[in-house]
Amino acid sequence: MERKRHRNTAMVAAGILLCLVLATTSLISGMLARFASSDTTGDLTRVAKFEVTGAGFTDTVNLGVTMDPGDESTGTLSVVNKSEVSVALEITLRNTTNNLPLALQVDGAAQTDLDKFSTDGYTYTATLAPAGATGIEEELAFKLVWPAAENDLAYSGMLDNIAVTVTATQVD
Repeated sequence: MERKRHRNTAMVAAGILLCLVLATTSLISGMLARFASSDTTGDLTRVAKFEVTGAGFTDTVNLGVTMDPGDESTGTLSVVNKSEVSVALEITLRNTTNNLPLALQVDGAAQTDLDKFSTDGYTYTATLAPAGATGIEEELAFKLVWPAAENDLAYSGMLDNIAVTVTATQVD
């Protein structure tokens, strides 16, 4: 009779062990399901388009213009805002070498202080509104003038370098 008891005890132990294994498997699979689940959201974010192009200037421009006292040289700078945001525009024209007595006229207004043009430069500012595919254009017409009274022979063979700096900044 003892043998039957021994078998029953082994069967009971095997049954308990099987129940524990099933309970542990159930708990582990439930925890894995909690940590392995995924979800999606519907919010999307994108950065607004920022595109500013220009015409009438490049990295280096050699106009190849020969000027004499009393001569004028004209040009136009054009900036187009194709951005989805407003753009603060700043255009600076500066005589970096100051070899010649050039005066600057911008959009018909005379620039009389020659030293200011050579050292600080002339700065034009504007704010361009957001634009569609065609863009919003801002033009700056300028004229370099060599006053006729400034005709010293020391200016013969001299060259001047006019630097144009265009800065476009997104307006918050």
